[in-house]
Amino acid sequence: MDAALDDARAALAQGRLVAADEAAQRVLAIRPDHDEATSITVSATARREAAGESCAAGHAALEAGDIDEALRSFEAALEQDPELTDARDGADAAREHLREARAQLAAAVSAARATEAPREALAAWQAVAALDPKHARAISEMAVLSDRIAGAERSLAEGRALLDAGDPNGALTPLAAAENVLGSDDVGESLTAARDASSEIRAALAAIKTDVEHAT
Repeated sequence: MDAALDDARAALAQGRLVAADEAAQRVLAIRPDHDEATSITVSATARREAAGESCAAGHAALEAGDIDEALRSFEAALEQDPELTDARDGADAAREHLREARAQLAAAVSAARATEAPREALAAWQAVAALDPKHARAISEMAVLSDRIAGAERSLAEGRALLDAGDPNGALTPLAAAENVLGSDDVGESLTAARDASSEIRAALAAIKTDVEHAT
């Protein structure tokens, strides 16, 4: 009996819960009222149940895409029951997911840093934020780029309004500012119209000046 009790103590200390319970049960088979053997059995059972609950929580978190929480749950399960294969496999799967996520995030950040056009850059940093909503650089860049784009869109609206009102010269500055941010696809037609109209006005003024000079 003493050897079985020693086995139960050692197994429990080492986290071998099944072995601990089996050894304690051998003691209880001889002494059903043995307090320490009963305590070892209760402790081993409680730890296995707690490990099972943590493991189930880990699988649920993994299914939900919360990889960090999944890994914490699987590691908690292994602290309770180091021999729980399901928790070990789950932890390995969570770590692999984390490695893949980090690689994907690094690639997205690299792509965002290499993108110069504001709208494309905003979309690239939004892709980073989708992978990591707390990414400080992505949050900062999105705020700056959103402000630049909003300002450019206001300049575009102002320039088009001036052009429609017959003031192509006044439209040139805001349209050029808008093109620097938004690109020629959005602004080019209006800016070309403003430049053409401005050139026509200058040519007309020059002709009037020549006529006046000749008349005098």
